[in-house]
Amino acid sequence: MKRSFTFAAIELSGTAVSFIRLIPLAALVALFVSCGQMLRIDRQKEVICPPPPQQDCRPMQWIGAVFDTSASKLVDTGYHLAIEPLGSMNTPEDELHLYFTSSGRGIATVSRNDANTIRPFTIVEHSLGKIGGKILRDSIASGGAVSFGGGIGVMSAATTDKLLGDQNLVEIERIDSGLRIVRDCGPNVNIRIDWESQPALTPDGKVMFFASERTGGLGGTDIWFSIRSVAGEWSKPFSCGPAVNSRCDEITPFVTRDGKQLLFSSNGRETVGGYDIFIAEIQPNFADFIADTSNSSTVLPFLFGQARNYAAPLNTIYDEIFPSTPSEPDTLLYYSANQPPADSNSGGFDLYVLHRVPFSYKNERRLTAMERLRRYNLDTVGLSNDPTATIEGRVYQSETKAPVSDADVSVKNLENQKTTGLAITDTAGRYRLKIPVNKDLEIKAQTEDLFYDSYKIRVNPEDSGRVFLRDLNIPAKFVLRINFPTDIYLAPYKFVLDSNGVETEQTWQEAVNLLAENILMYRDRIRTIVLTGHTDDVASVVYNQALGERRVDFVAAELVKRGVPREMLETHSAGELMPLGKKEGEYIDMYRKRLRRVELTKVMQSPSP
Repeated sequence: MKRSFTFAAIELSGTAVSFIRLIPLAALVALFVSCGQMLRIDRQKEVICPPPPQQDCRPMQWIGAVFDTSASKLVDTGYHLAIEPLGSMNTPEDELHLYFTSSGRGIATVSRNDANTIRPFTIVEHSLGKIGGKILRDSIASGGAVSFGGGIGVMSAATTDKLLGDQNLVEIERIDSGLRIVRDCGPNVNIRIDWESQPALTPDGKVMFFASERTGGLGGTDIWFSIRSVAGEWSKPFSCGPAVNSRCDEITPFVTRDGKQLLFSSNGRETVGGYDIFIAEIQPNFADFIADTSNSSTVLPFLFGQARNYAAPLNTIYDEIFPSTPSEPDTLLYYSANQPPADSNSGGFDLYVLHRVPFSYKNERRLTAMERLRRYNLDTVGLSNDPTATIEGRVYQSETKAPVSDADVSVKNLENQKTTGLAITDTAGRYRLKIPVNKDLEIKAQTEDLFYDSYKIRVNPEDSGRVFLRDLNIPAKFVLRINFPTDIYLAPYKFVLDSNGVETEQTWQEAVNLLAENILMYRDRIRTIVLTGHTDDVASVVYNQALGERRVDFVAAELVKRGVPREMLETHSAGELMPLGKKEGEYIDMYRKRLRRVELTKVMQSPSP
């Protein structure tokens, strides 16, 4: 007798279908078959989980390299990776699956009051979000694992005429009240007594990956795919083959937004323990294969690269399932796991996120808008009657090119050195400011944990009412290129150099002033400013080590003159031992100018306990 079971089900008409595997005329066993291991379903009940007959599931212990989630890489990259629970979304019940319909919104599969439901969710920040109320549908006993692509949607569902545990795949459409079934995906995909679930569409909607126990696989539950014809019919499914599947269970497929990677969970291959998340590259010839379904199945082993374990510490001895991301899986990945709960407000399967953290140890409490206004001491006298123009753009982090939210963008009148306007960037890094015309202004973007970027502007009176566009880029590592003569450190040239070694219109005094302002603005949030002096390769290593020290001490002394406490500054010299890469065709004189620099990084106060 074939096995039949439900997965990530949703109660919509009063029939609760639990997050378990159902075996007809047999004892209840868990969905997650960990090859004979015992799996805790909840805090009160443990269920023995035997391997299916003839599955011969023999996973090996994963022994790969653990990737670094500490802050030790911050100085080199400007960010580090962090793994956090979505504490605002997790409960003592199960949170299972996130499908993103946009970068910050989507549909979640969750369990509430012993019934699984689909609900909308919103991500405010990477590790902060909110799950809304139940999405209503018609004629469905259970369903879950929603996916959209190419203008169509699919989900797993069990209508009231199906056998208990017989999940099928259906096409769906969005309606005002939620989602509605359009039609069954057809007999090629759905087999009455087999389980088909967890669909994942490619971005163009031409291919649907899903998990199934149908015959013809390698053993247990495998990942399959079906091709949608121009007429809208789904083809007979193809197994993803040994590059993806094993003799154990492969479940919860997901396709990245560029269609080039397949993510899934497996309790086979080489695992840290239980179900781990794996990634397989979708090969370029996959597009040719789906365009011509007459291709021989012998090419199937070559459609996917060999699956690789995502690696620890994301994968653990517990179960990690349902990977998904609205962007790139190497830097932003959401998933569900049954790790021990972080607090009393979570438990069972909870949602987690792996994401980039900029160079900082941020305090938990951010400055309020009113506190910021007080710090900038805005001068708005008479501005309401002056003709104005508008300036807008985005603020990015220099090293990662990611939008910077919650950054301060200020307008300073250079004649009286008073700040006349302030905007705070939104979650997409956007800002918009009204600025007076016929005045010399300085626009500056900064945050507490990054440094600053600025530019000068003067709008002619005839351009009143116009909108000017300008983006800013804030670095996590600030490079100050005060242009010193070759072996001098007390009498720099007037203007600083840019990143190409070219002289700018900014004096070194102006550059140090802006740097000091940034540090003093957030001095109560900063623990240390680390300054490192660098030289070119002229003269000996010993000489350049001492020269680097003198130059970094010069910058530190100038910051102290401007009010920065000396105890905040930690100075070092690298001399000539940490050179930058030479650009192709770059003249040696310009290269050596770029090498003469002082680099600064911030170390923020640790978060409050």
